[in-house]
Amino acid sequence: MGRSPYPHELFLHTHTRNHDGVTFVSDRARQIHERVVESLQSQQMNGDNVDHARVYYEAVGGRDRRGRVFGLGSYANVYYSHASSSSSAMASRLAATTNEVIELRGTVGVLMDRINRLEDFISCRLPADPQAPSADRPHSPPS
Repeated sequence: MGRSPYPHELFLHTHTRNHDGVTFVSDRARQIHERVVESLQSQQMNGDNVDHARVYYEAVGGRDRRGRVFGLGSYANVYYSHASSSSSAMASRLAATTNEVIELRGTVGVLMDRINRLEDFISCRLPADPQAPSADRPHSPPS
């Protein structure tokens, strides 16, 4: 295979008789497999990127009240333990980035205000046309 099996592939292997992928050990196992296949086909037909772990998770109804994911045994932690930590890490990074953007917008506002005041100050001190005569400079007649 060259990669780790997707959750539904592991489920199919462990929930069919003699690992044949056809003869399910229970109606519930067959129904879950059908939901997974239907969802995968729907996403592929829509051209969506397929998140195999999420498809399986939704097909089995997520975690039960004890925090277990049906059909994967201890392998559920391989697929799903990092999902919550990566989500919280992503939320934390998003919050930090949002705060940084807010701070930078404030800094940009302050700097733009300073630039505008400097431009006003300079425009009051210098003539608009450097060749134009100024009251501060004596006017010399052309030669």
